[in-house]
Amino acid sequence: MRGESDTIAALATAVSQGAIAIVRLSGGKSLPIALLVTRRASLVPRQATLTYLFNDSGEPFDQAIVIFFESPKSYTGEDIVEFQTHGGTLVASMLLDRLIALGARAARAGEFTLRAVLNSKYDLTQAEAVLALTTAKSKRAAALLTRRLKGEMSRFVEELRSELLALLAYCEASIDYAEDLPPQSARAMEERLGRILALLRGTIASSNRRKGLIEGFEAAIIGKPNSGKSSLLNALLGQNRAIVSPNAGTTRDLIAEEALIGGVNLRLIDTAGLRESGDEIERIGVSYAIGAFKDADLIIAVFDGSSVMDENDRITLDLIGGAKERTIIAINKNDLPLLIDIDEFGQFETVSISAKNDIAPLLRALETRLSLEAASEEPLLVSARERAFAAQALSSCQIADDRLKAGELELFAIHINEALLEIGSLTRRAEYGELLDTMFSEFCLGK
Repeated sequence: MRGESDTIAALATAVSQGAIAIVRLSGGKSLPIALLVTRRASLVPRQATLTYLFNDSGEPFDQAIVIFFESPKSYTGEDIVEFQTHGGTLVASMLLDRLIALGARAARAGEFTLRAVLNSKYDLTQAEAVLALTTAKSKRAAALLTRRLKGEMSRFVEELRSELLALLAYCEASIDYAEDLPPQSARAMEERLGRILALLRGTIASSNRRKGLIEGFEAAIIGKPNSGKSSLLNALLGQNRAIVSPNAGTTRDLIAEEALIGGVNLRLIDTAGLRESGDEIERIGVSYAIGAFKDADLIIAVFDGSSVMDENDRITLDLIGGAKERTIIAINKNDLPLLIDIDEFGQFETVSISAKNDIAPLLRALETRLSLEAASEEPLLVSARERAFAAQALSSCQIADDRLKAGELELFAIHINEALLEIGSLTRRAEYGELLDTMFSEFCLGK
């Protein structure tokens, strides 16, 4: 039994030293338990009350602010009592022990938000926005996720469902009353489905590009030995993290550190210099560098502008040839005479820097790239679950499109119905308790 009728308690703030700690109660016994702890006759809903908290011996152990949120006007839709105690772990722990002794139980991870979903305070997309807000890696993510809390994704899903239902209506009419329909009806169905396909493709592609706003973007720094990769990493971090040496092949493993650039968390990865080598360890390092290149959201390709292009530079140039859209070329050592041929870089975005003295042009380029991703007005699919359902809906619509063009209306209707179910799963509560348990287990306690 899942026990949603139980009264649950949890610490809602981090376990650390601080000014206050917040403990929450949710469930039918919340108010009676709170009245026992505070030894008060009543609590006025939504009014902060300064009161003492008492242990089982009738001795006060803290003075706290207590707020009662009456059902259904609460986060979970149930009665909630929130205790704002003095900070640190001791008082909050004593309060939790007291609440449990009086009939509450310790909440599972994510159980408060789960109850909000079960009580129709949130749909699943809004619940996942709550989770994403607690782990978001950029300032811009907060604005995007707040839009979701206001129902942006819910409206997107309803728009798609309305379009798909209209297609089914067209289909039924075409099957039952084909002789009475105007000849342009089939064309209208194709155009409507085309709009649905474009909307799904655009949202999925945009979400894949922008998932770094929630999870953090990854940027690989690649280039030949001694091009200045490690110096650039140190400059971007503002500290000496990587060893800088005139000896080629100093960096052999991946060095990863995080930096906040343009309000976005960027995981910077310094890699081994790209070159042919007879050294087994260095060859492994080069293979790691290529792997980092393939996985990264952004590529910073570093070239030594004070030397002519050689075969090792061409290894880098060949590697990034198919990744122009996610690559920024940094021509390093601009404090020395320029010898490299800039024309070699064609349509790549190129900046001139000195890793030791001035990386501002690269920072501006990175901020622009990251800002463009954040500026998109398309809804953001924030989790693997959402991206999977959207991808399945797109696949069903693509098959339906093929069936429509072949005039197979019964099969077309089957696949449109599949798309309806898959789109609806973005917001609809799952039918099986274990699926909800899996999803909400990723939440922190108190949420």
